[in-house]
Amino acid sequence: MTPTSGTVTVNGLDVTLNVKQIRRQVGFVFQNPDNQIVFPVVSEDLDFGLKSRLPLAAERLIRIKETLSRLGIDALIDRAVHQLSGGEKQLVALAAVLSLEPQILVFDEPTTQLDLRYRNRFMQIVSTLSQPIIMVTHDLELLANFDRVLVIDRGQVVHDSPPHTALNWYVEFMEQGT
Repeated sequence: MTPTSGTVTVNGLDVTLNVKQIRRQVGFVFQNPDNQIVFPVVSEDLDFGLKSRLPLAAERLIRIKETLSRLGIDALIDRAVHQLSGGEKQLVALAAVLSLEPQILVFDEPTTQLDLRYRNRFMQIVSTLSQPIIMVTHDLELLANFDRVLVIDRGQVVHDSPPHTALNWYVEFMEQGT
């Protein structure tokens, strides 16, 4: 979807003019991993995304193994996706995105469907990533260690500050029932 007014840029590239380049730079992790994982086996799913970037199967397999190992889920490489727990699926979805080595990561409510164990594990992994992260979430606790929090209401940024300030502001704003 392109903007209907104004300009949106990613790394200096206008999103309406440079969609393909931007898609190569930005990794997106969906709220529901079932909407992101399309192949029946974990390795097949990661391999599919890498085909356009790494033409040699051997290179793709190395990248897949490295990425799964980095997330501590290398044992899932040959598992059928339908046999995975929700937390395992979300980590596989993250692995698929990370294997593409994006410059920026965007997460849309990534912990909504996770139990506490996988929520904490997911966020621990996210805290170690070197890429800039944009996270859309209603889970205020997840935002505590971010550098900056933007509060959006009715499509407008209504507050922008460090987490502690922004989250306190948001709670007050919601309590006012505006």
